[in-house]
Amino acid sequence: FYDIFMCDISGKLTISDATYQLRNAKGFLHHFSGTLNMNTIKKWVWINIQLPNGAIQALLMDIKISETEKASINEGAILIDNEFLHILDNEIEFDPMDFRYNKDIGVDIPVEWQLKMNSEDGANTNLTLKSTMEYGITGAVSKKPIVEYILDVTSEVNGKKVKGKGTIELLVV
Repeated sequence: FYDIFMCDISGKLTISDATYQLRNAKGFLHHFSGTLNMNTIKKWVWINIQLPNGAIQALLMDIKISETEKASINEGAILIDNEFLHILDNEIEFDPMDFRYNKDIGVDIPVEWQLKMNSEDGANTNLTLKSTMEYGITGAVSKKPIVEYILDVTSEVNGKKVKGKGTIELLVV
């Protein structure tokens, strides 16, 4: 799988009857191939954040190996001011802070989180992620509900305060 951060985007975007002209917008290209057995996945959190001076991405996943064993895969990347840092396992903390009932899937879901990514290379991020919109789906990929979020992000990256936007894809277990 691969990601290309900070792609320049321009053109027209049409949603329903509204058309938006994009100039100097930022985005990312993500590609994932392979097959996942959703029955073995016990946690799935996919985070994408765009900041004025960079991007942050993280995948947090627990996979059931056997009835008594699981494997955790926590990996992230930070690209700030054209400096790339790779974040692994125990360098990532992701904690829900607030919940709200989601009528689409009939359960309480997290709607605010604290994300900390501190690498041995010296990168320090402390981000507050707040949902501005979410929708839940079931049955398309998994019997377990999946919630897609659009986020407002306030953060501190290496001591500098920045604001941005982001998305989360979360498997509800």
